[in-house]
Amino acid sequence: MGFVDGANTFAYVDNNPINLTDAWGLQIESNPTSPTSSSPPTPNSQIPQAQPSCGGGNGDDCAKLIQQINLRISSLKRRYYHIKENKLNLPPTGPFSVGTHQQKFQQEQVNLRKLLEQAASSHCIGYDSDAWSWATIDTPEPDEEE
Repeated sequence: MGFVDGANTFAYVDNNPINLTDAWGLQIESNPTSPTSSSPPTPNSQIPQAQPSCGGGNGDDCAKLIQQINLRISSLKRRYYHIKENKLNLPPTGPFSVGTHQQKFQQEQVNLRKLLEQAASSHCIGYDSDAWSWATIDTPEPDEEE
């Protein structure tokens, strides 16, 4: 699961970020600073500031970081459900076991947290909204057989 070119970061304003804004993600409004806006902003009006994709850094770096985050989340989701389902009937411990998969899951979480911290320090935005949930979710156990 994922996007070849990444998520569309302009979808929240109907793909028209020049003329439309949605600062809180609740309602699309005309951008008061838009060249096609009917009236210029007043001195006391709040002009929405676009959040940088990567503060002080290279936008390509942010795009790569976001892609890594989203791929890591996808991998965690897949591993989570493989552990829960345990379709291969893996033993609890030893090589090729549930325990081995759980260790790999935990290591993926550590790596995801590092990427998320890097994204936060670089002001990168646009990754999967449940990233921190996957970075901190409890390690899964196989479902009980019925």
